[in-house]
Amino acid sequence: MTTTRLRLFAYGLTVALAAPVAAQVTTLDAAASYKLGAAPTVNVQQSLPSDPVDVLTFPSAGNNSAGIHTYGSSSGSFGSRSSGAGIYNVNGSFHIVQTVTNTGSSTQLATFNFDISPGFISNNLGAALTGGQFLSAGLSFAITRDGNPIYNSAATLTTNSGGTTFTSSGDTSLYGGSGTYYFINGVTKSIALGLLGAGQSLVLDYTLSSFANGNTVPGAPNPLGPQLLFVPGQFVLGNGVPVAFINGHIVDVGPQNPSGVGGSHASSGDPFDINFTGNPVFSGIAAPTSANVVLSAVPEAATWALMIAGFGATGATLRRRRAQAATRRSSNAVASLAGIGRPNR
Repeated sequence: MTTTRLRLFAYGLTVALAAPVAAQVTTLDAAASYKLGAAPTVNVQQSLPSDPVDVLTFPSAGNNSAGIHTYGSSSGSFGSRSSGAGIYNVNGSFHIVQTVTNTGSSTQLATFNFDISPGFISNNLGAALTGGQFLSAGLSFAITRDGNPIYNSAATLTTNSGGTTFTSSGDTSLYGGSGTYYFINGVTKSIALGLLGAGQSLVLDYTLSSFANGNTVPGAPNPLGPQLLFVPGQFVLGNGVPVAFINGHIVDVGPQNPSGVGGSHASSGDPFDINFTGNPVFSGIAAPTSANVVLSAVPEAATWALMIAGFGATGATLRRRRAQAATRRSSNAVASLAGIGRPNR
């Protein structure tokens, strides 16, 4: 079995080569946009030849603010985090495209194994929402092989004056939670990519997107009861090396009485905790995950022919043995009828 290591750090598709595989990153983008209040939309992007790419910005204007961190590299971690408060529209995405070529002389069976890191989606209520006020946030994960979807998962959390709704699609097993807070489980996935002939290539395309938007203003105090929020277990790194594992745990968020603007948040790729006020706290270092494409050799045509010939020879031998056994049984039966071999009385 031959393996090419696709190191996936916080959803990365980074390749460490091993024969007979060649790999090339053709697209590497970190892109974000934000709009605060009535101001124009601002777009920020970094792409190849920059590697790594990193968009990090925290703009604000009056009661309105945004927080964006979208980043990654061809050989390290990446993630996407979008948040905001007041009146805002924030979007972030990380996009990487990689061509993997079977440089060997035989057809291979390809399998893609990858990890998904923990994350969360939340709507943080301020003053009571009235009229058309709302808070919303979400994430999406999309992986394709040669333009054909092989994995997807998406979730959106929306709160307005009528309450809160959570919707998800694709791989819905990632999500847990309730009310205005949902967490993303850390999981490992394995996907069959099919046959990859000698000299043939496949293109893995991965996009991680996050968004947060809302329309809220300060108002009368809005009493909120206590919450119990679960933080999934997750690794953290120091200087690129795993140094700690934060066990899954529950944070007891006490009663709140906010009167300011509300906000929302969606993130994946950054280790986090939640403080007693219900706000996220980030470690500032990336969570290690991993991925690999495994190429398993399959028989060549000549091998198949030999195997088929072997099966044929085996079948002929079995048929001869059955025929000989049948002949013996027939001879014994004739002898028995003729009285041959009967004992003397």
